This record gives sequence, C-alpha cells and structure tokens, in this order.
Amino acid sequence: MLNRVNGLFVDPEGRQPLVELFTAMTGQDADYHAVMARSKRDVIDLFFRSEVERLARVAGASVQDLVDLLVEMPVYRAYVTPGEPVDPVARRIVESAAPNPETARAVLYGSPEAVVRFQQTCGPVMAKGVEDTALYRWYPWPA
Repeated sequence: MLNRVNGLFVDPEGRQPLVELFTAMTGQDADYHAVMARSKRDVIDLFFRSEVERLARVAGASVQDLVDLLVEMPVYRAYVTPGEPVDPVARRIVESAAPNPETARAVLYGSPEAVVRFQQTCGPVMAKGVEDTALYRWYPWPA
C-alpha cells in the first residue's frame, strides 16, 4: 500500500535514472522481482528451513519444490481450509506459483497438516522476505 501511495509523490519520468543510479551505486539487480525472489530464498534459508523441511515430509513433496513455490507465491496465503472445497482463485494462485502440479496438489488437497502448514509458512516468508528484506535492499522506486 505504501509503495502505491509513495508513487503519488514521485514523477514517473524519473524512474529509469533513479534505478540506474541505484544499481550503479549498490550493485543490486535492476529488477525488483529478482531481488524479492532472492530475499525470500534468503529468509527461507536463514529462518524457515526447518519448517519447510517438516512441510516437505508431511506433504510428500521435495524441499526444493516447496521453496520454489513459497518464493513464487504472490500473496500471504491462499486461504485453503482442509476438508473444504478449494476456492478457484486460490487454486489458480497456487498452481501458477508451483513448480509442478504434484506440489500444488500436495498443499491444496493433501493431508490437513500439509494444507495448514503451507498456509502458516506462506505469510512469514512473504513478510520477512518482502517487507523486512527486499524493501530494504531495493528502494529506488516504488515496486
């Protein structure tokens, strides 16, 4: 939200020169989404590796596939409840973020523990990876 509000105070014509100066001075990637993905991977490795490994065991999915899914999730959670029909929007979000259909099925339709743990892991990865990391690494322009 604050990125959008901040955009009201910045002239769009100045975007490219600011990004060029920022990347030249910091060595950061010019693509915010690449910085965000790297930041999410970093926080998974630093803070959430054991949770992802446990999720992999209960979901029957590979750790790497779950890391890739968590990195690509564009929202804090998909709001899936075990035993209830999966909302079509939630299904599309998870399926488009998942590296393969099996991983998507495991976190959407798997055991109740797998479904709940996936929901519980998405939010912290997004919060720490984006709000607490990527936005401090990449700041020349509202993302």
